[in-house]
Formats: sequence, structure tokens, C-alpha cells
Amino acid sequence: MLKSRIVWCLFILAAVAFLLFSDSSVALLVLVLTIFLPLLLIGLNQMSARKISASISASQLAAKEEEITCSLNLFNARRLPLAPVHCRLYCENTLTGEVLEPELLFSLPEKKERNVNFNLSSRYCGCLRVQLASLKIYDVFGLTAVNVPCTTSGETVVMPDTFSINLALTTHLAQDLEAVEYSQHKAGFDPSETFAIREYLPGDSLQRIHWKLSSKFDEILIKEASLPVHQSFLVLLETGLQPEVEAEADVLDALLEITQSVCQQMSEEQIAYEIAWMDREEEGFFHEHISSVDDLSAVADKLLRVNFACDSLDSLQALRESKAFNDFEHLIYISTKLQGDLSTCSPDTLLTAIVCQHEGGGESEQTGNARIYYCSPDNYEKELFVLTI
Repeated sequence: MLKSRIVWCLFILAAVAFLLFSDSSVALLVLVLTIFLPLLLIGLNQMSARKISASISASQLAAKEEEITCSLNLFNARRLPLAPVHCRLYCENTLTGEVLEPELLFSLPEKKERNVNFNLSSRYCGCLRVQLASLKIYDVFGLTAVNVPCTTSGETVVMPDTFSINLALTTHLAQDLEAVEYSQHKAGFDPSETFAIREYLPGDSLQRIHWKLSSKFDEILIKEASLPVHQSFLVLLETGLQPEVEAEADVLDALLEITQSVCQQMSEEQIAYEIAWMDREEEGFFHEHISSVDDLSAVADKLLRVNFACDSLDSLQALRESKAFNDFEHLIYISTKLQGDLSTCSPDTLLTAIVCQHEGGGESEQTGNARIYYCSPDNYEKELFVLTI
């Protein structure tokens, strides 16, 4: 743009010199046109910028490293063509922080819509979010640029590459997989199993009175119903990162692929479970019951939009605070690093910890009621080929 302004000034000086050394009216006309024609086009350009609308469309799903065709859709409502138009896009993988900033240069015809295609790809799974960072219209001579106030975005979910896992159920889980479990820490609605006996409170149903104990102790006692726990498994993805752990993109990509693969294998083997993590967008503890492959597909989109960060929002700590830790017979914990001593989390809950980090791998460890698997982004398929839960 600076170069164009210098050239314009040189043209004005040349027109002035031509007028000084010529008595022709043509010289005056050349000078007038040299000065005022660019100014007129700049004014028209300023007005045209307010009549442009833009939107971005992209494929909803894509595979890793697949070429994704996106489209920038623009409409020029003015009767004048616009050229050149410069666009800068900001594309970010919200999982890994991978950033691309492609630039586009094109023209817009008058009173027409134009679709400008561009291609993206990502080495990692996650949500690829495309935003219109800036849209500028230059006048024909390239003297000034007008920023068009357009805010639009599009998203593409890049799916993980899942792998097969041979699940080995522990003995008592294999025997009692179909049995109904009851919470030891929370009352419920099933009157066939008594959770606790307590004194009568105003508002309690008379049907819940324990008549034999009430007559024995000479006071009204109430039977609290139990809470059935049909999901014996919890798959917990740790989205909180510790400051000393460098969360590289390939590690976070591997965590999502491990989580998706474990859940998919459990769903295919018709094992009901819950999946949970700390959701930073909603600032709450997200958990969902999964009983089929369809249930997993419904939550997969949200899983691929998860955010990892070094802060106080810790998935394991959130689970402890939810008082639901003992409602599960087995916890499958997937993280970049062990958050404290897992063997002391709950004496009644079996734990399978999958720790993915660089230079991870080797034999699994048994610590109390916890079995720990170590893997890296390069060998997680090999290390998790057989997984005991």
C-alpha cells in the first residue's frame, strides 16, 4: 500500500510538470483526473464495505490429515465490483492449540455472491475452528484498505483413529456384571433394599415407617430406600494438567484416541459405563451414562471439543467432591500424569490408570487396588493391546 501511494504521488508530480510545460487543456484534465479519480474510488470503496456479508461453511467431520475443503461465502450488494479483496483466516485445533492462518486474495463481482474455497488439514484429532480474522477491501489503485466488520466462523470435527483393545475383566466383575449394585453413600428410591434407618421427619411417607423397630424402640423410625447403581464402570478423562508436565499436541491427541478406543471397545462388548471429565466451557463436572455404541456416538462430539489446561479444575478432584466415587465398582482413569496416590482414593473401588506421556511404556504396575499402564504417543496401541479392567 505504501508503494502504491508513492507511485500516486509521482504521477501527480508528473502531471503538474506536464501542466507547467504545456498550455494544453489536456494537461489540466490529466492533473484533475490523477488527483480526484483515486479519491472518488476511495470514497466509493468506503461505502461498499458496509454492503458486504460473509459466512464460512466447512465439512462437519473429517479424518486426521485429510484435506478439508472449506468455503468462504461472500455477497456484494453494491452495483460496483470490488477488487482486490484480502482475507485472513484464523484456524485453531481447540484440543491441541495447533494454529493455521491462511490468506486469500480475490475479487467480488457486483450484486452477486461468490464462494471462495480453501483447504485445511490437521495432524491431530479435535475440533478445528475457523474464524474470519480480517476482511479488507482495497481500492483499484491500492491506496487504502477498508476493514469490513464481519464476524463469522465454522467448525470441523477431526475424528480420532481408534484401535482394538482386548479387555480382560477381573474375576468378580466378570461374575457380577449383570448384578444390581447399590450405593453405600447415598439414599435412593428402591424400597427392596434398605439404605439406612433414621428418625421420622415431618413430610416422610407413612409407608416408609419400620413398624417393628418403631414398636421396639418406642419411637417412629423410617426406612430409607437404596439407590441402585447400574453402571459399575466409570471412564474418567483427566483434563487438568500439572504445570511441570509439558502437554504436547501428540500427547493430548493420544489421550483422546485412548479414551475413544476404550469406550468404543466397552460399548461393542455391551458393557454399560459412565464417561466423565471436567468441562471448562460449562465450568462443571460432565458425566454421561453409556449403554450402547449409539450413546457413545452422541457424546463423541462433545468429547472431541474438550479443553485441557493447567488450572485448579481437576477431573479426579471433581469426582471426589461429587461424592460419587464409591458408586462405581471400577474406575478407568486416563491422564498425562498420576494425580496423587490413586491406591488411597477409595478402598472399595478398583482402579485402572492409563498414563500417557513421552518416554512412557514398559510393564504395568500393581499398587494396592490400582493397576497402572504407562504408554507414549508412539506405543500406546502396543502397550494397551490387552487391558485388564
